[in-house]
Amino acid sequence: MRQLSVTREKSIVASLGKMKFYIEDPVNGDTDINGVRTRMLLELKSGETGTAEIGDGALKLFAIAGLSSKDWCLDVYNIPEGTEDIAVSGKNHYNPTAGNPFRFNGNESDPAVREIRKKNSKRGILILVIAILIGLAVGFIVASRTTIIRSKTFKNKYFAITLDTSFKEEKDDRYDMVCVSDKRGAALAVSKSEFPAGSNIDLAEYCDYISEYEDFPDAKIQKDGSRYFFEYDYQNPDNKITYHYKVYIVRESGERIWLFQFSTLKSRAAGMDSNFKKWIDSVKFE
Repeated sequence: MRQLSVTREKSIVASLGKMKFYIEDPVNGDTDINGVRTRMLLELKSGETGTAEIGDGALKLFAIAGLSSKDWCLDVYNIPEGTEDIAVSGKNHYNPTAGNPFRFNGNESDPAVREIRKKNSKRGILILVIAILIGLAVGFIVASRTTIIRSKTFKNKYFAITLDTSFKEEKDDRYDMVCVSDKRGAALAVSKSEFPAGSNIDLAEYCDYISEYEDFPDAKIQKDGSRYFFEYDYQNPDNKITYHYKVYIVRESGERIWLFQFSTLKSRAAGMDSNFKKWIDSVKFE
């Protein structure tokens, strides 16, 4: 037997939730991940390191956010056969199309890993793809069935946001709220970062930090009035469709900051921008 040490490097992205690490175990495993029988080995918060005993054979180590997303928001590290102790590390990276996933360091050249990460991107973007494709096929062209769109407020225990009746709330354990509009071909995903009591985080300093140190897209953080935001395009490599993201960074308090991530087709982005502004202005914290 040997020791496996896993370090989850500190990152603002997905800092609130714990990452779960599952080790390949065909005998005692109870969870299938990517066709491999596994058991949970470690559960780590951002910045934590954990150690556990593993066998000497070649093994796969999986990192997932939760069981409900284990089939598309995951990463894998192939541990070689041997008797020496192993130390691996990684962190969560900003990528809303793939659920802001954890990525092991030094793992990019493995073909099996590249294939899994490609699948993550394809499945992670599914919510937006479904919304846009249904919207284009149904909502925008069936004029005779068009219904009157009225304002509609969506709430959770933290905040309320007023969108409209074309939106429906979806369950997604990666985010604090996900709302999808088939008719508009748009989606909203909301997540938060929390800090210790008394931190009194300054929003401008927070924006400078994530722009310099985090794995954000190559997009400049801008300011519109009192609102900080950035926007960028993402092209799905499989269908070549380009999507546009507009992400607002909102400070609730000195201990909690939110990302409101609006998305739509790039071809519709200009027409949707006024709606994004109206919707973000409607946010009220509880």
